Formats: sequence, C-alpha cells, structure tokens
Amino acid sequence: MPLTTRFQPPGATAWFAFETGDRPVLRTLATSRSAAPNDRALAISYLEELGEENATFVDAQFQKLLRETNFVGGTYDIYANILNVQVDKAGDFSIYTLRLIQDHRPLEKP
Repeated sequence: MPLTTRFQPPGATAWFAFETGDRPVLRTLATSRSAAPNDRALAISYLEELGEENATFVDAQFQKLLRETNFVGGTYDIYANILNVQVDKAGDFSIYTLRLIQDHRPLEKP
C-alpha cells in the first residue's frame, strides 16, 4: 500500500490503516520523513488508540516529530490529546509531561 497518492485527502492513509488495524502501515507512516507532519502525528495517535505493543514507540516517535517540526503542522494538538487520554487513564502527570505542556517549547535534542 503506498503511503500517499495524488488524490488522497490528508490523513486518509493513516485513517484507513487504523480502521483496518494495519499496524505495520501505521508504523511505517509514523516514521516516514517524507510524510506530512500531521499524517505522521495521526499515525502515531492511531497506534496509541490501537494499544501499541511497544509502549515507548508512541512517545519516542512523538518526541522526534515534535523536535523536527518545532510543534507546528498540527503535531502538538494531536500529542496533547494523547497526553490528556493518558492522564485520564493514569490519573496523574509525569514531571516531563508537565514541563512539556507548561513550557510549550521544543524539546532538547539528545
């Protein structure tokens, strides 16, 4: 399945992969630097919704994407939504999450 086509609306590939439960396509899209930032963010969020087996993958990919995009292109809003869902499940914030939300600044590069 190609990652993009000429007539596809933004997010369509990620949405279709989510609806069909196609984790490999979502992972490929999430890590593809040729994909639009919003599409990558959607792919990562859909993996989170599907219950990604690799717990660190979602967070690591979002941190990488946010560093690359400097929080633009719709990436921050999607990440903030994931954080809200995680807080609802866990009931508390980590120190890292609090700093990210309060500062709203790019992450330091490792």
